[in-house]
Amino acid sequence: MKRFHIALAVADLENSIKDYSQRL
Repeated sequence: MKRFHIALAVADLENSIKDYSQRL
């Protein structure tokens, strides 16, 4: 379960980076 949570956090982080890059 913890691995799934980490994978979900990484995916969310990648989405945040993409969103941040689009704003620049």
